[in-house]
Amino acid sequence: MKPIEARFAILAPLALAAASLAVPAAAGPVRPIRFDRLSLDQGLSQSTVMDILQDRRGYVWLATEDGLNRFDGLSFKVYKHDPADASSLPSSFVWDVEEDGAGNLCAATSSGLATWERATDRVVRQEKLAGRNIRVLRFASRENALWVGTRDGGLVRLDLASGALRRFAHDPADASSLADDRVYALHLDGEGRLWVGTDGGLDLLDAGGRRFTHFAPEPSNPASLSDAKVRAILGDDAGSIWVGTSGGGLNRMDPATGRFERFQHDAQTPSTLAHDQVRALLQDTEGRLWVGTSGGLDLLEPGRRSFAHYRQDPRNPFSLADDHVLALAQDRGGVLWVGTRLGGVHKWNPLSWQFGHVAPDSDNPAGLGSGHVTSFSEDRAGRLWIGTFDAGLYVMERATGEMTAYRHDPKHEHGLGSDQVMALRHDHRGDLWIGTADAGLDRFNAATGVFRHYRSDPRRAEGLSANGVTAILEDHAGRLWVSTYGGGLERFDPETERFTHLRSDPKNQSSLSGDRVSSLAESADGRLWVGTMEKGLSLLDPRSGRFRRFEHRPGDARSLPSDAIHTLFVDAGGSLWVGTHSGLARLLPDGSSFETLTTRNGLSSDVVYGIRSDRHGRLWLSTNNGLCRLD
Repeated sequence: MKPIEARFAILAPLALAAASLAVPAAAGPVRPIRFDRLSLDQGLSQSTVMDILQDRRGYVWLATEDGLNRFDGLSFKVYKHDPADASSLPSSFVWDVEEDGAGNLCAATSSGLATWERATDRVVRQEKLAGRNIRVLRFASRENALWVGTRDGGLVRLDLASGALRRFAHDPADASSLADDRVYALHLDGEGRLWVGTDGGLDLLDAGGRRFTHFAPEPSNPASLSDAKVRAILGDDAGSIWVGTSGGGLNRMDPATGRFERFQHDAQTPSTLAHDQVRALLQDTEGRLWVGTSGGLDLLEPGRRSFAHYRQDPRNPFSLADDHVLALAQDRGGVLWVGTRLGGVHKWNPLSWQFGHVAPDSDNPAGLGSGHVTSFSEDRAGRLWIGTFDAGLYVMERATGEMTAYRHDPKHEHGLGSDQVMALRHDHRGDLWIGTADAGLDRFNAATGVFRHYRSDPRRAEGLSANGVTAILEDHAGRLWVSTYGGGLERFDPETERFTHLRSDPKNQSSLSGDRVSSLAESADGRLWVGTMEKGLSLLDPRSGRFRRFEHRPGDARSLPSDAIHTLFVDAGGSLWVGTHSGLARLLPDGSSFETLTTRNGLSSDVVYGIRSDRHGRLWLSTNNGLCRLD
């Protein structure tokens, strides 16, 4: 119904075990879906979701039979009718919600039309439509007008600037009048024409706004509309008009010829439409058609005629909670929202189909031993090395998915130093460096299978300063940098096997800002960015050994959003990105100030743990609330 363009694409948490996937009801190679449910237990005011809209600020609005709900990603705020408050909704039964050009929300209720004003957080009732059962709304941006479909009073055009109303009603004496006064669906096509779904068929209002062209069922014509009771209308990217009906299934209309192609349920053919009552339609950003029926959610892939079915499965908490689908929407991050009659609303991110999943399998010697993955590094042969927090080190053969495990064994002197692996990095020689949480730094030679250990030793001044290693980086000059938890920053010389310590000095503002270092990144000019866990960011000039400090300044929106730095990344254009505990920051070209992005900008969480880019230059962010892509 309402796709919203986005800056961020958000992917729900990726731990998708096979048992947690909603398996489609149809046979055949249909991809599974894992739905997340939001209903009464999460704060939704009522479980019948009639419409879904994401506004320009990113809030998701849900129209229910008992209130209008605003969801901010964490909690709900509910707007209801209050008989003692004239500034409340005229009714708590909300059919539809639409955003106007000013960013205000128009709510269609069973007792009239109301506008929620964003600036004041107040509800203003449209008195000229008081008492009307308003069923559906569409905003016409070209005209700054709101089209209002009623359940018993025809069609109304509201001029939002002047407040003037123009009514369209069925007139038995006028063949070009509205087909029926019960209006259930509205659609504005790319040319600005209004399509109207009524109980008397599908209508098209001419450009002059005076005459309706009718499309109704013709018993002897299989290329006519299948059913007069129209409940959903959608215009797709190819220019076709899709029409969902109350009992005749789904229709695809060619506006150039006026001919309809029917898609209906056939109990003998599992790949046909799940149910002939269609209440919602959506074309997603990938061109797929989603169909909300009274028999579940159907998916029609481009160029196909067979439907994939997604239905309620009482044994699976990640299936639909109810098969009566009433509303569909896609938010700015690409997430599909599904409103149902009795099961509340469901969320699913199509990006999950782009990811394979390697589930932990501790019983399989050739499987991954833990789901607590901390780090990755790819070797010259294309094998993927995987560090885990509690089960050691693994290398995966990508062609087969087979794993080889390296676990800590106290009896094996030249084995892995600890099962708590925090960081991995291959150097230019092909050796793998492993940072552990409690046993220092390991160097692994794949040819010999030997691990060389570097640990903190108070008797050795040029040894590692602390055994908690958080990040490893080899710079363009071939120098190895090691960040530690409590021991500051280390520069390692592989030839002499000596560490040079760079520590914080409270008396020296040109020293490292803090000794609990979390992350490292190299700038295009060879300087080293150093993120700390609670002391902000430092920039090291390796030639002088001096640091420049960057910190959060309360009240200064151009400073770091937080001094708790989790990750650093320099993109292909040389820009520094900083993942913090309070959002994602980008260093501006002036080299001193930052731009910050948070959940207000569409970020899935303000806590950003990891940043990487793909071949298209898009940034992928791991957060406290799943994976997020910045386009």
